[in-house]
Amino acid sequence: MRASRSRYVTDRPALRTFPLAPARDGWRWRPYVLTRSGSVELPVDPRLAANVGHHRDWSPWFANPRIVTREGGLVLVAPVGVEASGDDHELVEAGDGELRLGADPWLPDRVTFGPVVDGTSISLV
Repeated sequence: MRASRSRYVTDRPALRTFPLAPARDGWRWRPYVLTRSGSVELPVDPRLAANVGHHRDWSPWFANPRIVTREGGLVLVAPVGVEASGDDHELVEAGDGELRLGADPWLPDRVTFGPVVDGTSISLV
């Protein structure tokens, strides 16, 4: 079922947590590219891996954002909320522990992850 212009959802229990997005050879789902011949897990920068997860938020702008790995980097998936665009947002390192939403240097939106406990970031600001 189509969820937005570029994403699809399924009722299959193993795949319904995250949307599927078209890729060159198949479908992207979290750090995987799913193809007819199997799935391939793409490598992730170990410094960024602790930030992957579901971050709950009271904010109406990006409610319940998920941080996933895709093609070696991080992506913000926030399909619900007042300002949610329906598209995934690439997170790019902007310095001083901040990540920028989008590749263009002029974009103002930034996120910062909180302390890491047991290998997982416990907050997203």
